[in-house]
Amino acid sequence: DSGAIIKLRQIGNGEMKGLGTGTLVWPAAHVLSMYLEKHYGSGNNDKQTDSLFSGARVCDIGSGTGCVGFVAALLGAKVTLTDQDCVLFLLEQN
Repeated sequence: DSGAIIKLRQIGNGEMKGLGTGTLVWPAAHVLSMYLEKHYGSGNNDKQTDSLFSGARVCDIGSGTGCVGFVAALLGAKVTLTDQDCVLFLLEQN
């Protein structure tokens, strides 16, 4: 456990504001982030999987707020975050 805390700006009802659905952290992003932390984080005792993300290249397509990509980066990956132009401002702020 690195003790890292990720704080992300979100915008409610982004799709109603013409921003699409990438303005919130979806439940699937929470689940995937927790999975990555549990199985590939420093608290994992399996040294073979500990190094899986170290130096790996990850492309997060449809990043939205960037939640999963930021977790991958904290695990050591070199991450590229992508999304639609209308959501990039939020991704850059986060």
